[in-house]
Amino acid sequence: MRLTAEEFHSWCQHLHLSKETEALSATIRESPPVRKVRGRANNVSGRYPSFKMGVSIQFESQYVELWAIYAMERDDDVLEFYDQSARIPLHYRAKSGRATTQWHTPDFFVLRRDFAGWEEWKPASRLDKLAQDQPGRYMRDATGKFRCPPGEAYAEQFGLTYRLRSSAEYHPLFIENLKFLQDFWAHPVPIETAQAALLHDLVERHPGICLSALLETTPDLSIDVVWAELSLHRLFTDLSAHQITSMKLCGETMSRTTTNVKHITTCALRNAASYT
Repeated sequence: MRLTAEEFHSWCQHLHLSKETEALSATIRESPPVRKVRGRANNVSGRYPSFKMGVSIQFESQYVELWAIYAMERDDDVLEFYDQSARIPLHYRAKSGRATTQWHTPDFFVLRRDFAGWEEWKPASRLDKLAQDQPGRYMRDATGKFRCPPGEAYAEQFGLTYRLRSSAEYHPLFIENLKFLQDFWAHPVPIETAQAALLHDLVERHPGICLSALLETTPDLSIDVVWAELSLHRLFTDLSAHQITSMKLCGETMSRTTTNVKHITTCALRNAASYT
């Protein structure tokens, strides 16, 4: 959920933000989006009901901004995020060499534990052409990372960041798995203490155990306990490696035969302590 006024002020002090930047951030937090998104050709726009923010967040593409929203929703480093929060001026030289100023509304303003700023998301397939057509606005640095220097220059004066990000940062399987797990973090299911203890004891004794082996070993274990513990970050697996479920088995108690269990991915499970 969103920070309280006291938590927000403490966070600003932690980052040593100026009074001007604190006021700017506070205005963004208290204001509605400055722009309504619109769908484009081959794009689906919409709103995502954010559990973290307690409001609906706009997205312009279900494969770019929506992916970013899913990731920020589950990223513990992200404290808050706001869509279409402000129009900012970008000063740079056009390809012709002429000085130009373009007003731009970044996709998100994001408060993270140790920094904050604007984020603009682009399809990975478009970045090379953008850098070629608008070299003063978009560039690839020596590390191969795409950046927006005029956006960075504007944010820097406030002690904030401007990050150009792309859909290539997330594997489609990672997003699909987050979509599946969202029901378990947005609408927590009651978990029996004995079931949770059984699950963690088995994973503790067999770190990296496959889900299929887990369910075969403990046929009385409810599969919902696995999904709930994953969604609460008390159990971990590589969400980019496998589709964690065939979806058809969602919500069913796993007292199944080996044949039915094989429909579930063989993702390796580990307790949270294994990742610290």
